[in-house]
Amino acid sequence: MRSGAKHSIEVVVTVGTPPRTVAFTIIPRTESDGSMGAVLLGHHVTARLDAERMRAENVTLARSARLIDELLAGMSHELRTPLNASIGLSSVLGRRTFGELTDKQLA
Repeated sequence: MRSGAKHSIEVVVTVGTPPRTVAFTIIPRTESDGSMGAVLLGHHVTARLDAERMRAENVTLARSARLIDELLAGMSHELRTPLNASIGLSSVLGRRTFGELTDKQLA
């Protein structure tokens, strides 16, 4: 590792319930006497990871809602077309437009 180059690793550290996630950044250093060392920085990233998970879930939910809307719109059209024909035929039969109904038609 070069002195001053940053290398990040993410480690899940379980402390209590629920587990907390901490991201660590390692910064290698070369001391003035030539010895190698490193600085280790850590910061809490559970909230960021939770927000990322929620964003991904929201995208999935929005897609599901859109697909349901499309399905219902298609079903509505497919159901309305034959139902309109049935309603129209029932109306013609009910008004006796073509004469009285036979016993078979009434059954």
